[in-house]
Amino acid sequence: MAAQKNSGVLGFRHLDDFNLGMMAKQGWRLLCSPSSLASRLYKANYYPQTDFLNVELGNNRSFFWRSIWSAQSLVKLSARRTIGTGESNNILKHPWLPDPTNPYVTSPEIGHANQMVSSALEIYSKAWDTPLVNDMFNKQDAELIIGIPLSSSAAEDCWSWTGERSGEF
Repeated sequence: MAAQKNSGVLGFRHLDDFNLGMMAKQGWRLLCSPSSLASRLYKANYYPQTDFLNVELGNNRSFFWRSIWSAQSLVKLSARRTIGTGESNNILKHPWLPDPTNPYVTSPEIGHANQMVSSALEIYSKAWDTPLVNDMFNKQDAELIIGIPLSSSAAEDCWSWTGERSGEF
């Protein structure tokens, strides 16, 4: 805080950073609550074929959408997919590897297009198919994938925030 509110100012030192944080929160909500009315409206209008992290700005845009989209890079920094069943997590398009510098798969795209993480799991045992993972991915990616712990419950894949221990934004 730079100044007290009773002196006639809002009290924020960097109002632009505060606004960017608020827009990032809205982007996070669009990403994590796809069934909300706001998410469905924005998705229908601005990104019908993808998700918030992969959308381009486009031409048909409102001031509010441009503001939310401007915070996309901030959301990308710490948004990660938590692996449950692996059925809704795209191998190439989602950040799911436990690498703080690059959470995306770096292996060549051959055979990975439109594949879900569940294709690298053993069908009945809820474990990684280690020989398949070693064949599909380069050594670095394979080591990261095999190191991801899997839950024995049938939990859905979800988004988590690496900037907080709770996983919440």
